[in-house]
Amino acid sequence: MRQATARSQEALPRDNDRTSPPRLAALTTAWPPHILRQEDVAANGAEMFATTHGGFERLAPIYRNALIDTRHSCVPMDWYLQPHSFAERNDLFLEHAVALMAESTTSALEQAG
Repeated sequence: MRQATARSQEALPRDNDRTSPPRLAALTTAWPPHILRQEDVAANGAEMFATTHGGFERLAPIYRNALIDTRHSCVPMDWYLQPHSFAERNDLFLEHAVALMAESTTSALEQAG
């Protein structure tokens, strides 16, 4: 009985072999549509954080030392300058994160064949 089982398992193609290591068949990315330049983000950060403890000057080194030239965002820069509730920000994140995940997943599956 054991021999028959061993032979039938040996006959399986390599892809169905349970001992074969996983492999990456495709890798893709998806980016939010708005590109924000770091210098614009920093300039708007000065406006956004002007009234916080320590003001923007306390945070300015973060913008200068981040070594980031551009950022990708699901919303344009001026959206950040308006007040938004946590729920609104969270809903926006979920909406766009799921859409970007679906875009990247579809692209990866097409690429993998």
